[in-house]
Order: sequence, then C-alpha cells, then structure tokens
Amino acid sequence: MSRVELLKEVNEVILDTGDEDIYDIWFTYGIPDECDNDMYKEIANDDDSYNYIMRLFVKLFIRSIEK
Repeated sequence: MSRVELLKEVNEVILDTGDEDIYDIWFTYGIPDECDNDMYKEIANDDDSYNYIMRLFVKLFIRSIEK
C-alpha cells in the first residue's frame, strides 16, 4: 500500500469515529478537512509530515477506543 493510500485509509478511520473532539484535532494537526489528492501526495512525500500524522493517528485512534 502506498503512503497516499494509507493516509486516505487512516483519514477514513478517524472520520468513522464520529467524535467531534477528535475531528477538531485531526483537521487542525493531521489531515485537513476536504484533503485532495495533491495534498495527500504532498504529505506523503514529506517524511516529517507523514510520520507526524501517523503518530497522531495512533494517539487519536487509541483515544477513540478508550471512550
């Protein structure tokens, strides 16, 4: 799976949480709301951004299942 595909998948997982508090954090510090393919590619090509977003995803996902 490519980085772009993985970013799209983790974005869907976050959206599926249905948690507005998590959305606020995700859209501010993670993947922007209404992210297009160019933005996904830009994030995927930047190691620091990609790694940051993946770490944020893990933290938010854990938070969503602990509720």
